[in-house]
Amino acid sequence: MHRLACVALLALASCERASARSLGPPARLVAGKADTIVVNSVRTVPLPVQLLDDAGHALPPQKLRFERISGDSLRLSPSGQVTCERRGDAEVRVTLGALAKQFTLYCRPIKGFRFVYGEGRPLLVGDAPRDLQFVAVGVDGTPERMLAGTLSITDSSVAELRGLSVRPRAPGEAMVELDLGECLWPMGVTVHARVTSPSALRSDNDVFLVSPLRLVDGERRGWRLPRGEYRVALLTQAGVDTKLELGTTAMNCVPWITGGQDYECIALAGASVDVKNPRRAGGGGELYGELFAMRWDLPDTSRITRASPMKRPRKRMCPMVR
Repeated sequence: MHRLACVALLALASCERASARSLGPPARLVAGKADTIVVNSVRTVPLPVQLLDDAGHALPPQKLRFERISGDSLRLSPSGQVTCERRGDAEVRVTLGALAKQFTLYCRPIKGFRFVYGEGRPLLVGDAPRDLQFVAVGVDGTPERMLAGTLSITDSSVAELRGLSVRPRAPGEAMVELDLGECLWPMGVTVHARVTSPSALRSDNDVFLVSPLRLVDGERRGWRLPRGEYRVALLTQAGVDTKLELGTTAMNCVPWITGGQDYECIALAGASVDVKNPRRAGGGGELYGELFAMRWDLPDTSRITRASPMKRPRKRMCPMVR
């Protein structure tokens, strides 16, 4: 059974509902998180300010008054409706009788998200947490990392959310959704199992990894692969003029979309991959990198948990932009 896990980014509601309580008179105003509100919408939206009693219980909405006191000009109504047409920062005061709160408003309107292709080696059980790959694009066309939303994952037994990162827990697939209030941005997360030899590559959740791969000058190493379909990649060190080189035998390969020494391949009978250090032997140096082969053509449906939709009303997807 899939379990829904949530984590808040910057300032939005938590995933739990408070039980009914007796409420006291208004005592304080709370604006966003740490007196900061981020608005990503290009539409007119209400500013999220809560009225609390002495015990911290949220009170029913009342007629609050808002005013911009400094910073960039923006469209803010006395009732707290704001329209962020462009990027800007402002100081805002909200009042209710003798109660007052000053907070910072960050207008960070976005027009959509840019699709990010997976790079580097696959996410493996036992790996350290890895940052989620997404790029929000502001209305000015520049990347925007200041977001106010909620991240949710369909199955926390596969991967656990840690802020803007995921920690792999078990082989399988899950779906992460970034909820910005008016739209959702989904991101697939696949956790792979590492096998100890190429002959153990028996499902599309298996990865054979050689890391670190170190070759002295002139050295060459090779590995036989069973017939099948693979993603094969060699990740090399940065900052050197000469790098390790990947070669194949009895394999039909086309470049993977990320470029570099990264390929989608069909392995025929007698297939193998090899890596060589192209420097002249005897030089006394070495080069290093990582080699992986990930199988694609033999899914193991008995072991892999497939991602399922969130069990809640659907919202529209955030636009995809270039």
